[in-house]
Amino acid sequence: MLEKEEQPQAKGELGGKEKRAPSLEELSYALYLYGVLKFLCHNGILSTDSVADPKSAIESLVRSGINNVMASLRLLEPYLVELKKLCEAAYEEEKE
Repeated sequence: MLEKEEQPQAKGELGGKEKRAPSLEELSYALYLYGVLKFLCHNGILSTDSVADPKSAIESLVRSGINNVMASLRLLEPYLVELKKLCEAAYEEEKE
């Protein structure tokens, strides 16, 4: 796994929250998900406008039926497993 990188932080506009630049790992996950969604669009499983909003893309995939879900599961499963690991690691880090 990639080591953590220090990211510059800037003051956010809302509520004084700080924003930070995405890490290389976060960008990698985003790029992987974008590629999977584009592939699903190319194969007619998702509509082309779904790529812009991953959450709505997953929701429309679930609504589209079991055949489309099963067809895309092989592509989405590695992404979801890694995302789960990342979330668990971030949660453990915040607990400490």
